[in-house]
Amino acid sequence: MNVRSWRVLVVSAAMVTGFVTLSGISAVSAAGPLGTSVDHYPRTTGLNTTGNPEQFWIQGNQVMHLFGSNGAWSVPSTLSGPPAGISSVEVGYDLNYVGNPELYVVSTDGSVWHDFATPGRGSGWSGWGTLGGPAPGVYGQVVVSRNYLDNQEVYVLGRDQQVWHSFSTPGLGSGWSAWSPLGAPAPGIAPGGDVHVSRNNVNNQELYVSAGDGQVWHSFSTPGIGSGWSAWSPLGSAAGATGDVGVWRNWSGNQEMFRVTGNTVWHDYATPGVGSGWSGWFPLAAPPPGVSLSGWIGLSDDKDIGQLTLWAGDTTGHNWNTMLTASNAWTPWTTTPPALPPPPIPAPPPAVLTPGVIHVPFIGDWQVIEGSLAGGVVNTSQFNAGVVHMPGTATLCSSGNSVLGAHRTTPPAPFRQLDRLTTGMVISASQNGVDCSYQVVESHIDYVGTAAAATDAANDVLDQSSRFGSDHRLTLFACSKPDRTPTSTMYRLVVQLVQL
Repeated sequence: MNVRSWRVLVVSAAMVTGFVTLSGISAVSAAGPLGTSVDHYPRTTGLNTTGNPEQFWIQGNQVMHLFGSNGAWSVPSTLSGPPAGISSVEVGYDLNYVGNPELYVVSTDGSVWHDFATPGRGSGWSGWGTLGGPAPGVYGQVVVSRNYLDNQEVYVLGRDQQVWHSFSTPGLGSGWSAWSPLGAPAPGIAPGGDVHVSRNNVNNQELYVSAGDGQVWHSFSTPGIGSGWSAWSPLGSAAGATGDVGVWRNWSGNQEMFRVTGNTVWHDYATPGVGSGWSGWFPLAAPPPGVSLSGWIGLSDDKDIGQLTLWAGDTTGHNWNTMLTASNAWTPWTTTPPALPPPPIPAPPPAVLTPGVIHVPFIGDWQVIEGSLAGGVVNTSQFNAGVVHMPGTATLCSSGNSVLGAHRTTPPAPFRQLDRLTTGMVISASQNGVDCSYQVVESHIDYVGTAAAATDAANDVLDQSSRFGSDHRLTLFACSKPDRTPTSTMYRLVVQLVQL
C-alpha cells in the first residue's frame, strides 16, 4: 500500500474544556481555526480510488480534503465531522478491506468516529459513524494499520495510559471487534506521548510509544503466539530527546524511527538478524543553516518520486524537507516540496476583530478575538467564536503579558489539548505584521473555588510585570481538574511562556 502521510511528532497535548472566571472576568473558551499563508494544519495523504493523492486535515470541527490530479490540486471542500465535534488534531487514514479510503478521528464525546469512501454511491462518502471507544476515554490520536488478516486495526492511547485497539471484522456482527487494552511500558507513557504503528520485517504490526524513562518502547504482533502481542520492551533513545517518536519504512523495507533533540534530528533503524536488531541512535540531520526548528517533524513516502521525505517546521512557520536517496544519503534541506505541494487554505469569513493569530503544537492555528467587557465581564458570545484576548493585557509580540483564554470542552474547544503543552515547546504568533515565538517555561494549576483564591488566580494570570527573566510574556489558560483533565470550574490550567 502506497500511503503518504504527514505526522506531527513532538510532544502532543490532551483533551481540555471549561468555563473560566478570573476575579470578575468570565471566560467561556471559544475557538476559530485560522487559514493563513503559512499552512500549519497537519495533513494526512493517501492514494484514493483513482490512484491519485488525496489530502485530509482538520479545520475546526470539519474534516477538509482535496485531491491531486496531473500535478494540480482540486479546490478544498468539507467532509463535515462527528456531531459532537472533533478533538483530534489530525486524521487517521487507511484503505479498508474493499480498497477504499477510510478516515478516523476522535470526537469530543471520547469515541472514535469513521467515514469511508463509497465511489459510485451518492455523494461518494458514507457519512460519519461511531466505533465507540475504550471505557477510560481517548487521549491523543487514532492511528491505523492493516493486520495480518489484511483488515484495518485502529489504536489509541486511553486515559488510563494504556494502548487500546479495535479491528475490523468484515461480515462478523457489527464489523468491528470490542475495544481491548494492549498494556503499556513499565515506566508509563511520557506526558505528550502518543502511540505509533508500522509494519515490521515479517509484515506484522509493531507499536511504539515514548515512555516516562525517556526511551522509546515497542510491542509487536505475534499472531498465533500466546496473546498475539509481545511484551513491551525498550529501544533506547537519543540523549536528551524530549519529542514524540515517528516511524516509517525505509529503502530496505525495514522500520526506521525518528526523534528530535534540541535542533537535531536523530534516527534508529531496524537491522533484522544483525546484533540486537536495531542500529542504535545516530544524528541524521542538523537544521538548515540559520534556521531554528519549531519542534515538529513529519515523514512522507512520496509515491510520485519514490523517496522517503523528512519534513520539519521552523519557528517562522515555513516547512523544510530532506529526502533519502537510493544511495542511502540525505539530500540538502529545501523549502520546495518535491511533489504536489498543498495549496494555501482559504481564509475563513472575517471575524469580529482579529488583533493577532497564534499557532500552538497540537492545538493548531487560531484567530485571536479581542475581548470586550460588559458590566465588568468578558462578553460570553466571543468565547463561542474564537480564542479570546483578555482586555487590558499586552498585545501579542509586545512588551508585557498577553493573556489568551479558551474552552476545553464546549465546542469547538480550541484549548482542548492545552494540558499536553510541556516545558520547551514553542508557539508562534503574529500581530500587526510582527511575527514572534514564545517558549513554554511553566505549567500549573490554580484553585479558584473561593473569592480569595479567585483573586489570587486572576493576579497570577493577568499580571503584567516581568517574570521568568522576560518582559515579553504569553499566558494561556482554561478550566481543568486538579489532574489536568477536563474539566472543573474550580480550577484553572495555566501555561506560562516567554518570547524567544
